[in-house]
Order: sequence, then C-alpha cells, then structure tokens
Amino acid sequence: MAVSGTVSTIPRATEVIQTLLYCVRPRIFNNYFVAKTVLIADDSAKMRLSVRLLLQGRHTELVVREAVDGLDAIEKAKKSRPDLILLDLAMPRLNGVEAATVLKHAMPETPVILFTMYADMLSETLCKAIGVVCISKTDGTSKLLERVDALLSPA
Repeated sequence: MAVSGTVSTIPRATEVIQTLLYCVRPRIFNNYFVAKTVLIADDSAKMRLSVRLLLQGRHTELVVREAVDGLDAIEKAKKSRPDLILLDLAMPRLNGVEAATVLKHAMPETPVILFTMYADMLSETLCKAIGVVCISKTDGTSKLLERVDALLSPA
C-alpha cells in the first residue's frame, strides 16, 4: 500500500519540478507564477543597494541581480536572461553605453535603461540608435519607477 501511494505521488512531484525548471523566464506557466528579473549594473554598491530596495519595495516578487561593471553585466545578463537591465553610464572596464550596445545585440528583446548622473552627456539620437532609454539619477526615482512599472507590467 505504501509503495502504490509513493508511486502515485512521483508523477505529480516530477510535474512540479519540471514546471519549475522550465519557468526560467517570468510568466504564468500552468498556473505557476515565476517572478521577473532585473539586473542592476553600477560600480557603487550603495547605489545598487538603493535601487534594489526601491524596486523590491515596489515589486515584492521581483528577483534582482547585481553587476559591478559593464563586463560583469554582460556575463550575468547572458547567464540569467533578465527581463530588464539597468546600467550606470560611468563604470570601470566597460561603460554603460558600451555594455548596452553589446547587450542589445545579444538580447534585442530585453529592455535596457541607462540610469545615470550624466544623462545630459547622452544624446537622444545615441540612445535611440542603441535602443535604450536614458533616465537621469538627478531627476529622482519617480521616472525610473514609472518606466520600470511600465516594462514589468503583466503582459
């Protein structure tokens, strides 16, 4: 009796595990919700933490990954395939524009936001050519939250 009870639960457990394994991209899959993922790339640990707390306070189900520079962002984005990438402009090894260019070629469907103190240095033409949105940190977080909300809203 114990054997047949155990055997009957194995297909259900296998189904749940398969569902979880195949739900690597945020979506509702067989009534299971999988959280969306954001990658934050900034060389300032304080800024990464601030943005992380801000986003997770607004979107409690959000998974936030972090990168310390442009090269780290590219490596982590290719592995984790986030739903949204936030890049600082001024980072060591590879700046935000360079990283965004690589990321948009590798993952054209993934939205990229340059969230930077130096937004005035970036022309609208450059941002459009790369396929990114540029938001100034000096404008505060309201514009960032507005854009993130729009990008992370359920499809």
